[in-house]
Amino acid sequence: MKKIFHSNPLFTIFFIPVIVDVVGTVLGQPKEYWTSGYKVFNEAVPIYPLLQLHPLAFIIPSLLVWLTFTYWLTKKLKEPLNLWAAMALLVGHGYNSVTWFRLNLYRAGLFAGQDQLSKALSLIPMTIYILLIGWVAMRGVMAYIQQRKSTKNEGKR
Repeated sequence: MKKIFHSNPLFTIFFIPVIVDVVGTVLGQPKEYWTSGYKVFNEAVPIYPLLQLHPLAFIIPSLLVWLTFTYWLTKKLKEPLNLWAAMALLVGHGYNSVTWFRLNLYRAGLFAGQDQLSKALSLIPMTIYILLIGWVAMRGVMAYIQQRKSTKNEGKR
């Protein structure tokens, strides 16, 4: 795994939000999804029919295909498009993953109260998650910059 991130530090920026988004999509399905034989679902992504087959039929191909494609994309695009793609993936999947995360916490009965304290406390897990993915993304950007500097310095020799 370390080799994958070393080979493409930009992958570090968005891989956690992608995983949380895909898994959160399945976990965030309504109760009817689980009791209807996967026929009642809430998802807009074009591969939604996979949700109708089985949750794993959605998770496994989504992660394998999408993570492979985004790894390749951010590795092969020229700068600054590679940085733009990595940041777009971070923002898009970050937003979606936070949305599913929050929905799943409410469905689990955590922070379900409507009083001001419950509403305020419900922001804590999302804030911690955002801080985590921001820290990991920052480490990926720093590794990318360091790798670019090393490559440029080697080219000058």
